[in-house]
Amino acid sequence: MKSMIKRALGLFIVVLCLAGCETTIGQDGPMALKRQGSSLNIAVCKSVSVTSLSMSSRQPAQNQKWQPFWNGAGKGSITKGDILSTAATSSVFLEGETKVSPPVGPSTEYDVLLLGSHESDSLRATFSTGPQGLSESSWLHPDGTYTEEPCPATP
Repeated sequence: MKSMIKRALGLFIVVLCLAGCETTIGQDGPMALKRQGSSLNIAVCKSVSVTSLSMSSRQPAQNQKWQPFWNGAGKGSITKGDILSTAATSSVFLEGETKVSPPVGPSTEYDVLLLGSHESDSLRATFSTGPQGLSESSWLHPDGTYTEEPCPATP
C-alpha cells in the first residue's frame, strides 16, 4: 500500500510539472537524445539521485498534446554518462516502470523529466527533432545541436 501511495504521489508531481506548474528545474538537461532503430537512448550528463522518470512526446504541427510513453518510479543513482534506453528495463526504475513504444518520426518533441529527492538532483530537457527526425549517428541536445559524444567535455 505504501509503495502504491509513493507511486501515485510521484506520478501526480510529474503530471503537475508537465501541465506547466512553476518549477525551477532547468529545461536544458544536461541530457542528450539519440534514436536506435525504433528505440530512444537518453544520455544523462550529470550524476544525480533520482526517484522518478517521465518521458513524453508530441507533434506540435498536429496540435498534439503531450503523450507519456515511459514512466518509472524507484530510488537510485544515475552517473554522468549513463544511458537510459526505451528498449531495456532500467534497474533504477524497476518499481512501477511502464513503457509504450516511443514515436520516432519527424517533427516530434520529447520531454524528459528526472525527479530527485532534492531539487538539485532533478533534471528536465525538451528536444525538438525538426523535419529530419532523430539521428541514429549523433546525439541531439536540448539547444538543437548535434554531437558525436553524448556528454561533451566542458572546458
